[in-house]
Amino acid sequence: MTGAYEPELVQIIGRAIERLRRAIAASSPPSAAAMDRWIGQLTSARPLVDYFTHLRAFPFMLFPWWMEARASGGSHDLDFQEDLAYSSVSGYLYIRLIDNIMDEPGPAEIRILPLANYFHSQFQSAYARHFAFGDPFWDAFHAIWLRSAESSLIDAGLDSIDERDFLGISARKTCAGQIPLLAVCRRIGLPAAPEPWPRVFDLMAAVHQMSNDLFDFQRDLDARRTTFFLSEGARRTRESESVAGWVIREGFDWGVDRLERWLDDLALAAGGCGSPGLGTYVELRAADLRETSDAVRDGLRSVRRVLALQS
Repeated sequence: MTGAYEPELVQIIGRAIERLRRAIAASSPPSAAAMDRWIGQLTSARPLVDYFTHLRAFPFMLFPWWMEARASGGSHDLDFQEDLAYSSVSGYLYIRLIDNIMDEPGPAEIRILPLANYFHSQFQSAYARHFAFGDPFWDAFHAIWLRSAESSLIDAGLDSIDERDFLGISARKTCAGQIPLLAVCRRIGLPAAPEPWPRVFDLMAAVHQMSNDLFDFQRDLDARRTTFFLSEGARRTRESESVAGWVIREGFDWGVDRLERWLDDLALAAGGCGSPGLGTYVELRAADLRETSDAVRDGLRSVRRVLALQS
């Protein structure tokens, strides 16, 4: 295993990405060129497969991989997994395009907005190869997909976010990632993911969203976005103190403490899933948080010393 993703899964994701590119290029070369330009901006010119398999990316393609391995004793239906990856790549690009336009639309997103139709169609149609019309899978598919849209819609309208809002709304924006997990469950004869998998998914979503909110706080602050972390800062600032000042004084440590608690809960829940890959992933995320937060704390200590000298 290289990092959190087995080489076989990395190859599957790479093939799914190329499959989507070829499909668009075959029908509309100008659309494929526009998509490639946008993806280049999205990934800072990194290969898209590296973007999806980065440790800090939400592991929506790992969940179905872990579940199938757990159910089969370690083997995988590679064609099925490629269809799941193809759907997930298409669905992610669809959601990311819509989210970017909702947050701060740029020329690249506006120009390729019509491609959202194609991304959505490929996201959904990949499952039609495996689940006939009328299969109970589709009722759950539509319910999860609507829940994802509802979470994004409500989250975008919040002026302040507390922990209850965060766990019930903001962290649920990634719930569409439950669809490929559900597909594996249905294929092995389960009506839904058994416990503790749903709890693991929810905790993973909370860790992922909080990590983004914490380490991207300055970008969110500049863009006047509402997040749980910034809302907590607004509630905890001292008189005449800015939210950025709170982050320097105690806010970063508060955010890391919250992440560490959720990671501990995640590790405990993941232990009940019987998936070695899942356990390894949680350990890697915890180690990455320790390394990254230690580096940031070193910088913050220097800033505090400078501020103390100026006061």
